[in-house]
Amino acid sequence: MPVSPYRYLNENCALMVREFPTSVLDVGVGHGKWGFLCRDTLEAFVGSRYFKRDWKLRVDGIEVFADYHNPVWDYAYDHVWIGDACDLLPALDVYDLILALEVIEHTEKASGLALLGEMVRHAVRGVVLSFPDAESPDALVQGESYGNPHERHRSLWSPGDVAAYACEALSPTHVFVRDPGKRRIAAVELASQVNGAHVVRHAAKGCEQPSQPWLVLCGPGSTLRVPFTGTRAHVYFVRHGFCGAADVRIDGTPVARVPLFVPGAAQYGCWRTPPLPAGPHVLELEALADGDPTRSEVWLDDVVLER
Repeated sequence: MPVSPYRYLNENCALMVREFPTSVLDVGVGHGKWGFLCRDTLEAFVGSRYFKRDWKLRVDGIEVFADYHNPVWDYAYDHVWIGDACDLLPALDVYDLILALEVIEHTEKASGLALLGEMVRHAVRGVVLSFPDAESPDALVQGESYGNPHERHRSLWSPGDVAAYACEALSPTHVFVRDPGKRRIAAVELASQVNGAHVVRHAAKGCEQPSQPWLVLCGPGSTLRVPFTGTRAHVYFVRHGFCGAADVRIDGTPVARVPLFVPGAAQYGCWRTPPLPAGPHVLELEALADGDPTRSEVWLDDVVLER
């Protein structure tokens, strides 16, 4: 069906706030509920950005059945690709969060495992996955519906089927799957790798989530240096009224200057390296005043390093 059970609503919205993505891919858009809830939860409620013109989050989708297109798609999504996710995903860049609610059971088991592998590879934070209860006698009963031959249930799934990955079981039919090859370093851990003035500050995330530790590089010249062995780095930061800019270097070579000042409410963001040759690298972020000496801080949430 082009909709998923309502029992996942609270858990998924809370998980979205906990993970705080800057980009979301909805695999199996259907009616478009999850794209809308991403906007409602992360943009309007948490980000205080009600109007579409102010939205900052990137929300894309994949849907195999073009006839499900409706006005929700046009409102909530930046782009929806039509086709098989297994064919489309390899050509896409990464997303912070990938949602696949009541999708994987519509594939044969081998194809589903291949799809899961692609989703995990493309998700920096993780993949939210749900499926019908394998113990239910009607788990495989559903056939073609709404004129869509892809609606037929073809396979049974349980949390044990994702044991190859880091898995947080939210229920017997609902899991959050992470790529163990992506190492997430929290702000408090990053603090020991700063040369210069810095402090760890805590701020409320909202939606009853625990406070969030942020690493703040205080003043021009304060530099975070992170050696790693891998192929890519994803830097999550907070744009703020006290921020200036960050100079980013990879292996000593300047690669970007990221402006971080915004007036008013804080904004969450991400800067990613391009894919790097496999091997040892050094990521450096240096705080800059960016033309105004009163705005020189760099606020960091965490860094994800990809093998």
